[in-house]
Amino acid sequence: MNHLKRIVILSMALLLLAGGQAVAAAAPTLQAQGVFADGDGLLNAVVYTTVEGNLQTSDFALKLNGVDLTPTAVSSYYRAGLGASYLFLLDAPRAMKSASFTLLKDTVSLLIDRMGDADNAAILTTGGSVAGLTLTSGKSLLKQALDGIEKGAAADTLNASVADAANYLQSAVDARRHVCLVVLTTGETRDETGMTQAELQKLVTGMPLTVYTYAFVTDETESKRVKQANDFGALARQSVGGVDTLVTGKTDAAALAGAVTDNEKRFLLLTADMSAEAAATGAGTLTVSLQDGGLMLSDETAVSAALLAAIQPAVTATPDISPNPDEPTPTPTGGHIDIDLKDGYLIYILAGLGALLAAMMIALIVVSRRRKRSFELDNAPDSDLNGREPARDGAGHTQITEDDLRTEPVMEKNAVSAKLRVTLTQVGTDAEQKYTADMLQTLVIGRSSREARLVIPKDTTISGTHAKLTFDGSAVRIEDLNSANGTKINGVKIQMPTVLHSGDVLTFGKTSLRVTWQRL
Repeated sequence: MNHLKRIVILSMALLLLAGGQAVAAAAPTLQAQGVFADGDGLLNAVVYTTVEGNLQTSDFALKLNGVDLTPTAVSSYYRAGLGASYLFLLDAPRAMKSASFTLLKDTVSLLIDRMGDADNAAILTTGGSVAGLTLTSGKSLLKQALDGIEKGAAADTLNASVADAANYLQSAVDARRHVCLVVLTTGETRDETGMTQAELQKLVTGMPLTVYTYAFVTDETESKRVKQANDFGALARQSVGGVDTLVTGKTDAAALAGAVTDNEKRFLLLTADMSAEAAATGAGTLTVSLQDGGLMLSDETAVSAALLAAIQPAVTATPDISPNPDEPTPTPTGGHIDIDLKDGYLIYILAGLGALLAAMMIALIVVSRRRKRSFELDNAPDSDLNGREPARDGAGHTQITEDDLRTEPVMEKNAVSAKLRVTLTQVGTDAEQKYTADMLQTLVIGRSSREARLVIPKDTTISGTHAKLTFDGSAVRIEDLNSANGTKINGVKIQMPTVLHSGDVLTFGKTSLRVTWQRL
């Protein structure tokens, strides 16, 4: 009978836990994690939302201290290339079952494998010191540290260790714009000597931090342990976009790691133009709002005076057109001006005029050819999706040759840090539709708003991540990302990263778009 009671109590606890999580999952959320600026006059906000669908800038509203800002781009933070920082905190007492400990380490190992190129991480154990701890992007170094961890004596310092880890992530010099604390433990609440659960909760809730908790419950029939694990998971549920995972039954490392990697795709990068009025408001609050059907979601995050001071020069900068006092001022003559040119100077002037006329003729020829090429491309028939190349006809449609693959566009050799604003303008039936996004080095194009930064939502023949643009400071290239229907330039399917020219027509699935870009 007692055994039956324990089973009933455990079942009720699990049902309550699952029910609470289901309600929480069903309600759409919006959370603002933080803001940053790169000195280009733009304000960037990292936000988390469970709202599904192809979110556009028109779905968001931003206010800085009551002043409206204009959103210019919304994209997946996961695909933005800015990177995230992870601190894995492992609490593995000797009482933890061997199977649970192995699963714990396998989960961390898989999370390390799934780190992006711009991500970094560190590993800490309960009771360990953060002094000398360094975030690294070296996966082999992280794996070596993980391999050396063994189960240890139960220490009453779990809460204090979580607090130390959270504080470290807020001050680490190598921390990325988005930081995550991943705590893997038995979920057992022990008598804490350094910090109570309430004190820890207050500390973590006030930080722009994403917390993931894993509770490996060793005794699945003990309802008290399940409740303790659920209480500890509140650390994650009350953080920005955090997730708590209760591990009670049979599962694998891939499913557990997915709780983090899948949730990270819900973080967005929202960019807005700053006005001089907004930049001059001083430290305050950024309010982010999202319209989800008939429901308006909203959240706030603090904006420091230092950040606004860094943005203000770029916002208020205007060219100085006042005359230089050291330059001579022309004096009106009030009559005819005689110009005396020596024969040598006259020759130079005539040569310069000749060179100028030649340059103008060349420019007119180039512009004429480009206009003719654009007209032919706009009137060219759509290509099939089976990869068949269009036949050359008498109209002389443009085809890509080996020389085109090697030709670099005429662009200034600026640094790689130059930012481009890429615009795709649909050609054909919906010629007014435009898609725009900013890029530094890479820009993923596709149908998935979670994984692509430039989203084309209407065409189901476009893959979630269809193609990628890259910019090395001198040339823009496009690469197909193993899409279902391939990528074409001016009607020709590409098989390798290929140099683009502004004005080329790209075909993704059934959609053709003309690509242009400008430097910011």
